[in-house]
Amino acid sequence: MKTDYSEHAFCRNIYRWALVLIGLCLSLSASPLLLRAKEPSLTAIVVYQNASGWTYLQASDVQFNAKTEMRDCGNEQRIDKSIYGKLPKIRLSAPASLEVLENGSLRYTKDNSSTCVVPDNVKFENNASFTPAQLAGRSSRDGNPIGSASPLPSFKPGMLIAFVSAPDAEFAEFLLASRASQIPVWDAYLAKYPSAPHTKEAKLSFAHFLVKQSRAHLELYKNSESLTSPAYSELRTAKQLAFKANSILPADPDSKSVNEEVAAATDTIAKKGNAELLSYQEALSAKAVGYEHLRTANDLLAELQEIDPQNPSVLKFQTDTTKETDTYESAIRSSQNLVSSHHVDDALKAVSPYLSFLPEDPRIVEVVNSSYSSHFN
Repeated sequence: MKTDYSEHAFCRNIYRWALVLIGLCLSLSASPLLLRAKEPSLTAIVVYQNASGWTYLQASDVQFNAKTEMRDCGNEQRIDKSIYGKLPKIRLSAPASLEVLENGSLRYTKDNSSTCVVPDNVKFENNASFTPAQLAGRSSRDGNPIGSASPLPSFKPGMLIAFVSAPDAEFAEFLLASRASQIPVWDAYLAKYPSAPHTKEAKLSFAHFLVKQSRAHLELYKNSESLTSPAYSELRTAKQLAFKANSILPADPDSKSVNEEVAAATDTIAKKGNAELLSYQEALSAKAVGYEHLRTANDLLAELQEIDPQNPSVLKFQTDTTKETDTYESAIRSSQNLVSSHHVDDALKAVSPYLSFLPEDPRIVEVVNSSYSSHFN
């Protein structure tokens, strides 16, 4: 009886140990699968362009082909299965960014160092080979959008994915403004965040964007200076952009420089206007044809007042031109009133200093004809 009990106890112990060993083996075999299935969590800001324009979304648990890794493709232009298997893996982490270039390929930037990357976990069939851009197109994008129902968009040129440690609305809007490079978007960011972690950088980027745009319009104007009708509207736009850049960052050397260049171009027009005014005065003194010079001076003044009405040279030119114009127009109005009241001799006397302009101004012709007609009748 004692022997049977011992045998039964021994069998039970063997059974228990067998179950323990089986469980241990199953646990060990499952561990690598569990480890492989669990990818590090990755949070990102995705800036992209849709049918309505530039926008962004934030997402958590971001993955590409179910991975948070990419492969460094270096300078490879064509990648087959053999080359792909040798490409070193890069673990995506914050802070860093992934950018879709114009040709559709991907550029990963971290710690001020950039490299070409392609998605991990790509399956090759037969002897297929792909460009980096084509491999990028074979990547799925997964993640949980934060505060948005929109899924992660597909890779398109211009897209920027910034990996961050946590969602950040201010940084997202800064990236949006930087990527869009549009004045209304920059204005919206600075209005919303007048003092934020990226405000200083935003002002610098915005001011330099405006300076670049201003110089482009200034160049268009300069290329038209020798034409019969220069593109004054381009100079006006250049002035507006330069003024805005200066108001955002007054101490910036580039902003100051472009404002000086615009002012110099404006001064040149004012000098041209002063030359026209002088030619008018000389014609008036010599009793020669020359009223057209006063008209041209007024046309230039109108353009200058649209470009930069507060420019000192413009203000001086305005004063001189207005004085000459008012004197001339006053004489014309006085003579017309005298004709209406049948004082034709006095009307002719009122315009007598300007009779040399008769071929250019039909109003003087009317006064002279009225005087002759009165005496003839």
